[in-house]
Amino acid sequence: MEFNEKRLTATEVISKIATYGDKDFVLSMDRDKNEDTINKYKLTSEDIIYYIRHLTVNNKPHCIENKDKRYKTKYLYEFKKNPIITIEDEYGDLVSVSMFFKVGFHSNKSIIYGVSFHEDDFIK
Repeated sequence: MEFNEKRLTATEVISKIATYGDKDFVLSMDRDKNEDTINKYKLTSEDIIYYIRHLTVNNKPHCIENKDKRYKTKYLYEFKKNPIITIEDEYGDLVSVSMFFKVGFHSNKSIIYGVSFHEDDFIK
């Protein structure tokens, strides 16, 4: 299937995220890193959507080609400058965590994919 999508600028990515309703988010729950983060910090779908909605151009989204056939989009957007989130860990302690996010927009439906939402692998 060929997608005729154009690459979005950082500003366009952030603006587009704002246009989606909470029911339009499809979060990837089958990735180990995502599942581990959800369990460790007792995150809900609402929490994850909240964090995605609060990303800004300062988080420097950049475009990569999608190689995963499960997501009906040509491009995905990784956020290079990951936000530091203060969150309760599994022991009830407040900790600062650098989170990694990757999203994509369905090529012809009103769906936003939350592909990755987990602790940043490079900062621990």
